[in-house]
Amino acid sequence: MMANLERNRRFSASSPLSRPAPTPAHEPSPRIPTSLHPGLPLSYKGASPRRSITGRVFRKHALHRITEEHKQEIRMAFELFDSRKVGKMNYRELKAAMRALEFDVKKGEVKMLLEKFSKDSGDEVNYEEFLEIMVHKFKDKDPNEDVMKAFRYFDEDSTGKISLKNLRKISKELGEHITDEELITMIDEFDKDSDGEISMTEFFEIMKTRDKEDDPSY
Repeated sequence: MMANLERNRRFSASSPLSRPAPTPAHEPSPRIPTSLHPGLPLSYKGASPRRSITGRVFRKHALHRITEEHKQEIRMAFELFDSRKVGKMNYRELKAAMRALEFDVKKGEVKMLLEKFSKDSGDEVNYEEFLEIMVHKFKDKDPNEDVMKAFRYFDEDSTGKISLKNLRKISKELGEHITDEELITMIDEFDKDSDGEISMTEFFEIMKTRDKEDDPSY
């Protein structure tokens, strides 16, 4: 399920949705191919077009929910950035690993995390300590931020709306065989102002409904 890792670029699944973001020239920051990435195989058998598309894109950004699969990806990041192969990461390695998991942490925060979670030296963390750090960071993540990132992913032309054209392109890139009629039905379901597009507010409503469907006790 995991894509092969390469150190010379941001990591993603082998998908046309891999849109590498610019990285500072002084510190390459590869991305780990998480299960949240829409390019990885996810089971949506029998899912509606809305759940299929929004679910796959949302999983790219919704890092605040920890699963066993996420832990496997954290382990992958640890093994990759433990460049000395000593079972520990220092400041530079920790910072690179967190950035690969899409947390653009600053110098001061990395030092604080080392001091807080390193039980021995205070300047290195083992895998268990790194896992604690990432669980802490994921749980602190604002889920609304994830929804906004997912919205911007759909709204690739930055119009502030998700159009039929946007949905058509994303569904094609995802390999979802969804007709225009189904996509229009998806838009109409949440298009409160009847302008034929999905606004940020309407998109939040889609994701809220999706969460209710995923969690019957919501």
